[in-house]
Amino acid sequence: MSFIIVCTAVFSVTFLSVKYTIHHLMGISFALIGIVVLLLVDVKGGNPYGVLVGSSQKRMIGDSLVLLASLFYGISNVAAEVLSRRYGVAEYLGVHQLFAAFIIGTQMCIME
Repeated sequence: MSFIIVCTAVFSVTFLSVKYTIHHLMGISFALIGIVVLLLVDVKGGNPYGVLVGSSQKRMIGDSLVLLASLFYGISNVAAEVLSRRYGVAEYLGVHQLFAAFIIGTQMCIME
């Protein structure tokens, strides 16, 4: 969802001191407008084709989960940038892969 762009931009300005141009800000504004339109369509209870799928409450729960996932993805992108700047790309990627292998190994042991 386009909320990832908004979250990443906000966190980049906050933690990385990134400066965006007017073109970037216009793109972020269009993304926010798109999010608002999608949320309003779900609140009104329909889609462009006139077919109702699920209740309005379930759609809002789904939208909330998507926005929360986008927020966490934006946090992870900016955190990766901060860590790779602080410790270097090679060290960051090495530690990242070590933890990824541990997590995947744990999941494999649980699932198998």
